[in-house]
Amino acid sequence: MRGSASFVSISVIAACVAVAACTIERADVRTTSGDAPEADTARVRQTIEAIATALERADLTSLDTILDDSILVIVGEENRGTTRTRGWQAYRGHLGDRLRRPDSYRIELHDLTVRLAGRSTALATCRFAIFQGGESSAHGFATGIFRRAGDNWRLEHVHVSLAKVVLLVGQRAS
Repeated sequence: MRGSASFVSISVIAACVAVAACTIERADVRTTSGDAPEADTARVRQTIEAIATALERADLTSLDTILDDSILVIVGEENRGTTRTRGWQAYRGHLGDRLRRPDSYRIELHDLTVRLAGRSTALATCRFAIFQGGESSAHGFATGIFRRAGDNWRLEHVHVSLAKVVLLVGQRAS
């Protein structure tokens, strides 16, 4: 179970990355600095790119600064039900088990959209595919909610629906 559950953790964070490497959808709002909305959607995109880089490098310290302390992570898996994790420290431990493995990840993002909802909230959605060790290992849909923290954006909530999870060599099924 641990291999499968840990892989799902990577899938969730990868989906967060997928959520914000995005196509900008305009909203009729201004940033707190008075900039056009594109400035904030670009900042959300940079946040997602930072999450992707941190995952590729197994850099939990960087994720500490990007993921909100009270993050809510919900994962729905085909044939396995739904899991819910509240709080970065709880999720960090779960994710850390997975990141300690030497596997490499590649994430493909599709149909990515970011919408600003006022001056301090952004919603991002996408389809994603995750490749591990060169093999397709998961795909699905993701929604992420980002909250402004000063000049930065932090991931506060993510909901992932996994359509496929493949256990790769060295992982045990639950």
